[in-house]
Amino acid sequence: MQRFPAIRRLEFYFGRDFELQERNICLCIEHAYDSREDIDAAITSDARAAMQAELEELLALLEGRVYHVNHEVHAVPLSGGS
Repeated sequence: MQRFPAIRRLEFYFGRDFELQERNICLCIEHAYDSREDIDAAITSDARAAMQAELEELLALLEGRVYHVNHEVHAVPLSGGS
């Protein structure tokens, strides 16, 4: 994913503490872009196509599902902090 065009941020979130006994989510990957056009460029890139082929091999070894969610982010300014 680090080879996706116009990617601004890439972060991996690994589940550590779970509220429920059932651990439904063990990994979340967040990647950020500056515009919808940048997202579209990443989604249609050769780098993503190559990653998708590798991902299919990995998913065959795991249980569960992969979900994709595109978020529109609205930051909330906090008072008294940085």
